Amino acid sequence: MSLKKKYHDFRHRLRWRRTRRGQNLHAVYVGDNLLLAKIASGKLMYLAAQDRSLTPNLITSGRWERRVTMLMTRILRRGHCLLDVGANFGYFSLMGADLVGPTGHVLAVEANPPLSDLLFRNLEVNGYKPNSSVHNVAVYSETGEIQLHVMRSHWGSSSLTATNEGAAEWHDSVESVTVPAVTLDDLTADRPVDIMKIDIEGAEGHAFAGAQQMLRKNPNIKIIMEFSPPMLGGEQPARELLDLLTGHGLRLHRLRSGGWPKEITAEAAIQSIDGSHIDLFLAR
Repeated sequence: MSLKKKYHDFRHRLRWRRTRRGQNLHAVYVGDNLLLAKIASGKLMYLAAQDRSLTPNLITSGRWERRVTMLMTRILRRGHCLLDVGANFGYFSLMGADLVGPTGHVLAVEANPPLSDLLFRNLEVNGYKPNSSVHNVAVYSETGEIQLHVMRSHWGSSSLTATNEGAAEWHDSVESVTVPAVTLDDLTADRPVDIMKIDIEGAEGHAFAGAQQMLRKNPNIKIIMEFSPPMLGGEQPARELLDLLTGHGLRLHRLRSGGWPKEITAEAAIQSIDGSHIDLFLAR
């Protein structure tokens, strides 16, 4: 790689590591429950004004999930394929499309139809339509249809298991929609995957049950995963998920401050939940 390209890549990584300090952030209401925000990286994002999970943070700090952000700026490279499962508004899809460049690709997966539309808009408005594709599907253990329970005001918390009783604790409610379901094996059959980010609110076990071929076909794959035994259904389902992944030769690491991974055992990962979840990094 030429010195000019190296400098270009460095500048791209640096802007995703920016903090709010010194940044000129904007958010304007554009109608139809939509905000158009300028985030810390300088990218534009359409956001749902009614959302109380991601939108407030993105319009005030301009960034999301600092540890994951820092790690992804270190491991994404030009020409890579990023698989972003549970892409939401597309913060990490935008980062991926920016860092992998025109020779790379982002497979952005979002099951919630309105969110999937905003995800597409966000990639399009920033000029990344040519090196990205948006898939409005749920990833599951088998192909078919599935019920997605959508939180009306917490768009980052929609899931296969959300209930009105649980939503009521957050002054919210749930609407159920039927969405197509595909396996990761089918979704990635024609494309190698270098980096995978997955955050699907406790459905990770179902997703990886349909990803056996993908894991075998991509020996250098690196995975960033939100891990929460309570959301997965308890310690036993969580243990089975980690056993599946380590059975493919993937080593577990917990993301520490600054996005630095530290190797950890499966049992330690299960017992180390000190909040709602931890972020895991898996690599061979």
